[in-house]
Amino acid sequence: MTGYALPIGTLSFSAQQNRQAFAALYGSGASGLQAMAGVRPGPGLDVTIPSGTITVTAGAAIVQSAASSIGGAYLAYLDASWTQAITAADGTFGRSDLVYLRVRDTDMDGSGFRDCSPVYVAGTPSASPVTPSIPGGTSGVVLAAITVPKSGTGSPTASYATRQYAITNGGIGVGSNTPGAYAGQYRDDGGSTGQLWRYNGTTWKSGFYLAQSGILDWGGSGGTSPINMLLAATSSDVINTRAGADTTGRFLQSADGTMAWGPGTASRDVTLNRTGTGVLSVGGSLVMTGVGQSLTAYKTADTSRTSTATATADPHLSIAIPSAGTWEISGVLSYLALGPGGGDMKFTFTFSGTVTAASSWWVSGGVLPTSISAVNAGVIPIGTTTPVGGDTTILVGAQPDGTLTCTTSGTLAVSWAQNTSTATATTLKAGSRIRATRIA
Repeated sequence: MTGYALPIGTLSFSAQQNRQAFAALYGSGASGLQAMAGVRPGPGLDVTIPSGTITVTAGAAIVQSAASSIGGAYLAYLDASWTQAITAADGTFGRSDLVYLRVRDTDMDGSGFRDCSPVYVAGTPSASPVTPSIPGGTSGVVLAAITVPKSGTGSPTASYATRQYAITNGGIGVGSNTPGAYAGQYRDDGGSTGQLWRYNGTTWKSGFYLAQSGILDWGGSGGTSPINMLLAATSSDVINTRAGADTTGRFLQSADGTMAWGPGTASRDVTLNRTGTGVLSVGGSLVMTGVGQSLTAYKTADTSRTSTATATADPHLSIAIPSAGTWEISGVLSYLALGPGGGDMKFTFTFSGTVTAASSWWVSGGVLPTSISAVNAGVIPIGTTTPVGGDTTILVGAQPDGTLTCTTSGTLAVSWAQNTSTATATTLKAGSRIRATRIA
């Protein structure tokens, strides 16, 4: 064993010793004096195939010596473009060709040459083409694989899928071909997703890793939560998300905790924020689903009916029940009707979906018609009308209440008519309303 350090006084060093020393600067290879070989990331050594001619542009790479594990790595480069004609396509099968950068050093490999140049190797035509490999014992790095379709079916194309990229010591590798050399090494997938991978000494794992304390800190907040941020002002954005061609963020969270949502093409129109001590406010409409969901319908105008005792749905009082479940149903119906004993009024809840036998309702309020001995004698099935009395000079209110258990979605509505057909109108007044609240 002999140890060296460069530079020392007037000592001279061989080319191999210089390559070995430079191993300290390169990304780690398979052993202590080997480097992570590959093309320098970015422009350079690009492979194109214009008009059936392979062109490799000027560029640089690190090429590990294949002659010896302590042979060191070469800083290899082309200072001008290199070209070569591509082998003609086969008439029956396609093939996969290889282009690689080769270094020959007779001091190490006995080749009789000291040079660096691209090499083109045509593959074998086949129904399942296989790309040739760099010959064993040859120092080189892959530049591209070339797919050559069978004659008359298309043009050759170059792929960098098998190209490896070089890195400096401790740098982040580029592309999924980056080999794992040590625990704590990182690589970027090199694509549009921007995934960052960490090598744990055995395998590559995707994720973001924190110190043992498990704290991620922005701006030096000094907080002790898993994620801490110190921002310039309460209005500063913490999160602002967009999709596609959006001109405005669809979701925004500010430093003061305010959250806002919008369509992405206009101002955000729904907010959730603290507006006072112990007060959480919703700007916009709040819609719940599942248990607790409450739906309301109300009349925006009067509706009058004459000379009919056939109950039909009110034009305003209907609610789309979105799902199966058990719903509490209630309402306030304000009306004018000839009574007692005249036209009066009758009404019911109807449902277009499927209900169980447990669904029923009842009514309180209203004026008892003289022709009816009892109105509130018990529960009433969904779809069955009950009469209530009225007065043409006094606004009367009836309050239905009940339970709807449905096994399908459907429309809940109030259907009504005169209890006795008469030419004097029965009017259901604006402001009447019904509500359905899911309780199970």
